[in-house]
Amino acid sequence: MNDYQEFENILKTTQDEQIRKKVVIIEYLSIVLTIVCLLTSGFLAYFDDSMAALAVSGDSLLDILVHLTVLWRYYKPLNLNSKKMDTYASILLAILFLISSLTIEYESIRNLITHKIPIPSLIFIVISICQSITFSFVSIYKFYLAQNFSHSETLISSGIDSFVTGLSNFSMALSMGIFVINRKIWYLDSTFGIIIGFIIFLYGLYLLISVAIRN
Repeated sequence: MNDYQEFENILKTTQDEQIRKKVVIIEYLSIVLTIVCLLTSGFLAYFDDSMAALAVSGDSLLDILVHLTVLWRYYKPLNLNSKKMDTYASILLAILFLISSLTIEYESIRNLITHKIPIPSLIFIVISICQSITFSFVSIYKFYLAQNFSHSETLISSGIDSFVTGLSNFSMALSMGIFVINRKIWYLDSTFGIIIGFIIFLYGLYLLISVAIRN
């Protein structure tokens, strides 16, 4: 029985190490995709004077920090201070999620109060849809890897971050599309932003509480 359990542990360790390498690759890919998102949003913000695109650029910087944190967590073999690294990574991710949520809430509420009317842009809609589909697939793959991973806490957080990025881009494309059709409905983008910001804030708070409970 002991030999069988030891054999199972070896198999699990080998499987975890293979998944870790895949996680490192997907995080590198996430960083590249986020940089592309940052550059395209910055381009639109500059040439189309789009506040929505400018907000996406700011959020992309925080997303890059999230992916770098996850990459730092899984870059080295899993047997090196795994619990301590999980704790540090969870705290860093929680702080980044909270900062991101407060930034989104501030921008969204300010735009509602000042009646900031978005500038119609079909290019922005197309780019947002493409980014939404891409990050949604990335998040699904991260959740798939997390199913059979013993050290999945930080990976799940990264998957949620990619999912929120995809959701944010979809909401922006949807709100801009509706605004193009009906110019009276200008407030959807900010409304979606408030909802998404609140969800991110709750998850960041959950991460901090879970770290406090574990330690």
